[in-house]
Amino acid sequence: MPIGKLAVFDEGFTDGSLEYSSAVKMQKLENLSKELEHIFYAEYKPSKAYIVIVTETKNQFAKWRLWLNNFSITKEFKPNEDILMNGNFLNLHVFDVSPFVQKGKNQLVVSRMSNEPIYVHLISTATLYEVSGFRTEYTLGAGVLALKPYESIKLSGKENNYIVVRIPLKSKLIVEGSKNTLEMEGNSDGEEIEIPGEVFIRHEGKVKDPALIYLHYTSRESTPKIDIEANSRVENLLLNISIVNKSEIGLDRVLVNVMLNGITIYFKSVENVKDGDSLNLSFPLNQRKGNLHLRVVGIKAGVRKILDKDVEW
Repeated sequence: MPIGKLAVFDEGFTDGSLEYSSAVKMQKLENLSKELEHIFYAEYKPSKAYIVIVTETKNQFAKWRLWLNNFSITKEFKPNEDILMNGNFLNLHVFDVSPFVQKGKNQLVVSRMSNEPIYVHLISTATLYEVSGFRTEYTLGAGVLALKPYESIKLSGKENNYIVVRIPLKSKLIVEGSKNTLEMEGNSDGEEIEIPGEVFIRHEGKVKDPALIYLHYTSRESTPKIDIEANSRVENLLLNISIVNKSEIGLDRVLVNVMLNGITIYFKSVENVKDGDSLNLSFPLNQRKGNLHLRVVGIKAGVRKILDKDVEW
């Protein structure tokens, strides 16, 4: 039977949208590296905002401090949930930081205050925005849930699921959604999963270490149509790009990324693109041939429309 649990810390409806992001690379805080910085961005001033952090410590109440935009958030060190595994505590911390998140760039700093090292497994942010024309049903859950080899669990999901897991090396996780199945290999860091519908997760492997589930955000959105049209042509080593916003609403941003053989050679961000607006961009190319690829992303309140096109030249 799985050890630990995922607990819901917020759920309901909002006349707006849900946006989330995570840092899943494990970081060690010790004598030579006592602080960890994480930057995240908010499209608007959020109506609600949360930070979820998972740490690993020898001592259940190891001391550390969380700063957000130079404001100290933590006043005590007791985790919301924890489990003991291989002699160490895996600790879940959930913070409601709604008053402190600002539109645009936000700086989060985890600062170690105890003598013992602290491993940070996960930093995740979830923000809710009020946006006209949007309606979102959501459930936000977090915890430390351990699946031993050949154990499985079913997660009740809506249309969209965002899950963060950590899979031990020489092991794998089978994740089945309503439309597809993912087979994920072990990794020393965390993995992000986006999959629709009800979710069934099974841990397969001969190692003794469990797979860990840290997050499960699930949502169902009703949004205006977001659509973009992009065309491109190369003339005399000049790449000409034309973009039309065919959405039912204006877009917060349009991102344009040109890649040659998988490497970005041109990037531009255009803000506040009204519905029906056109963008015309030009970019010089050198003589070097290769696979030329164009990616255009339209963004409204954290919802993204991605268009990928190969460019003939």
